[in-house]
Amino acid sequence: MTAPPLAAVGLDPATPTSSVGGSTGRLWRVDTAEGPYALRLTPQPGELAAMAAARSAGLPVPEVLNQASTDDGTALLLTWLSGIPVAEAIRRNPASAAALGETVGAAQRRLHDVPAPAGLPRPNRWMTPPDAPPPPAGEQLLHLDWHWLNILVDGTKITAILDWENARRGPAVLDLARTHALLTVEPSLAALSATEREVTQRFAAAWAAGYGPAATAIPPWAHHWAGRTMLADRGPSFADRPAALDGLRAWTAAWRRD
Repeated sequence: MTAPPLAAVGLDPATPTSSVGGSTGRLWRVDTAEGPYALRLTPQPGELAAMAAARSAGLPVPEVLNQASTDDGTALLLTWLSGIPVAEAIRRNPASAAALGETVGAAQRRLHDVPAPAGLPRPNRWMTPPDAPPPPAGEQLLHLDWHWLNILVDGTKITAILDWENARRGPAVLDLARTHALLTVEPSLAALSATEREVTQRFAAAWAAGYGPAATAIPPWAHHWAGRTMLADRGPSFADRPAALDGLRAWTAAWRRD
């Protein structure tokens, strides 16, 4: 396991840290005498520009206090933003699923009003079938990992939007398709109980309502792109049990035929 690169960002290597996970990068809480900070390792230099653009638009994104290049990627020392993941808030109070879903959807719509930094890369084109219509023009800021683990809340107020490693520039429909897939066909959802699945479905429906009509009018090619992207993402994690991806494969193929 990679040790937190404290010295690289100007902190005493003996400063207490604790791992707080992170789906695509490595993330630690750092407890200093001045208060807590977040320390993150990311291989994507574009993450900084994406965070800055979102923060300049008033979205609750951690501020970068220091950064340094390391052998494992860019080390970012960030402000620590309070709150709990939306998923945890709903676990504690399932009745909050609809209200939180609407809030998360409205915030994503606000994100898509932000012009993406010019240097931010575009999503992988190879995930779209060769005979699919070209994606609509768009230079929006796309998060591409917008789901209930990467958004923190206090009550129903969003306090932090995290994990910008996948951020790209392009048409907003790709971000919507990706979020829809994460909320409806992500393979780990199969482990949920019937009651938990019902709450998840309620949250997903409220997310779409909170975003607006575009979230319920995602074209088939965009769904197919999202499915292929998720298969590429999740494939290594399910290499020892590929059948767990059968449902996602079938869902992706169905959109390809439409």
